[in-house]
Amino acid sequence: MQEVVQYKNKVIKISFIFFAIGFVVLAVIQTSAEYIGLLLGFIISAVNFHLLAIDVTKIGVLARRNYQSVLILRYFMRYGMIGLALFCAFKYELNVLAFLVGVFLVQIVLILDNITTLRQSS
Repeated sequence: MQEVVQYKNKVIKISFIFFAIGFVVLAVIQTSAEYIGLLLGFIISAVNFHLLAIDVTKIGVLARRNYQSVLILRYFMRYGMIGLALFCAFKYELNVLAFLVGVFLVQIVLILDNITTLRQSS
């Protein structure tokens, strides 16, 4: 269980570093719609990943109980949160591409971490 928390903190920390670099670059060369879209996307992505880590630890602890219905409900809640944020990005005319980069930033870090882990183990 402690490994999940450590890995979550590591991934969010690396994602925040990438976000900060992108945020500074966009703040310097673009309008506010781009970097606000990136900010909104990153916040949603980090919260979504945090909630997923909580679900993973609860599955490990509550394996004997019937946690399946709660897990499905939380799954739809997480993706509903992303859908609501995407709706807000369209409604307030934020840059949707920057928003999507922010939303997928944690997943990009996860993929890069897995690639580097595979190369080190080979």
